[in-house]
Amino acid sequence: MRASLRPRILAEKVAEVVRTTLGDHLVKLDGQVSELQSQVASNREEMRELKMKLNYFEQNHKLKQLRLNGLREETDENLSKRVQETLSKKMKIREISIENCYRMKIRSNNGQKPRPLVIQFTSIKTRNEVFHKKKLLKGSVLVITEELTKSNYELLQLGNGKVGMKDAWHEKEKFLLSLRVKFIM
Repeated sequence: MRASLRPRILAEKVAEVVRTTLGDHLVKLDGQVSELQSQVASNREEMRELKMKLNYFEQNHKLKQLRLNGLREETDENLSKRVQETLSKKMKIREISIENCYRMKIRSNNGQKPRPLVIQFTSIKTRNEVFHKKKLLKGSVLVITEELTKSNYELLQLGNGKVGMKDAWHEKEKFLLSLRVKFIM
């Protein structure tokens, strides 16, 4: 009887050692997994904050910029001069100081429409004057919009989808929604 008990006792002892060792190892792994999950959550939050800061700085960089759509493309065009002349004439602004002006690389409508222009003014004051007089372009093919970051543009589009284009806009780093209430009597 003794000979048959030894292997069983030995097997039970080995099983106990394996259980204890594996249990300790699993507890240690559980702790490491929890720590890693916590670190991932912390990294996600930090990444979200960094994306917001990057968007802020990128939009801040675009404070002196506007986008002009509808200006016909010409070969060997002097964009700054053309934009200055066109806007001065149509908006009745005496002096428009442009630091830089270029066409975007994207083509819309299979090349049928002219590529949009990005205009960087020398001052925010000039940019704001042009932006606030954009209503004078009504009835022409020219349209002036703010130059927004991708994130801000998507947010504006979301607002446009919810309340309509006339009731959602971006101004001075803020998104504004007009909630018009109609009363029926």
